[in-house]
Amino acid sequence: MSADNPLGRRPSLVALAQQRPELTTFMELLMAADMVTRLESPATYTVFAPTNEAFAALPEGTLEALKQPGSQLELQHILQAHILPKRVTTDEMQNNMRLMTAYGDEVLVTRTGSSLQVGKASVLQADIQASNGILHTIDKVLAPPAE
Repeated sequence: MSADNPLGRRPSLVALAQQRPELTTFMELLMAADMVTRLESPATYTVFAPTNEAFAALPEGTLEALKQPGSQLELQHILQAHILPKRVTTDEMQNNMRLMTAYGDEVLVTRTGSSLQVGKASVLQADIQASNGILHTIDKVLAPPAE
């Protein structure tokens, strides 16, 4: 990383996710959805990245179906439900706060003491800083609303 990053600049959201072994499924789906370029852009994002275990907990066959070429639009919607079009740290997240996702729906933040939930997912690792935003790992997949 240092050869590509001589000034010590933080890696992009994509580079950060690629460095985390618990996010390989998330990265695979970002590539299948053709969304890598968006998260490498200089625009600022907050990403709630489900872990490999979160994706493995989906109903049997769901993950494989989402990886099919004809499912790209549905996959993009699901991934957009995990992205906010602005930077939001956990310090800024208040109990019962609603955040607008890139998909266009709202996700509810629930704070109980030091634990933080986004939708029905618990934040496992918070405030991982990237050059173009912030990454939070979560333990469940946030799905967009049924259409």
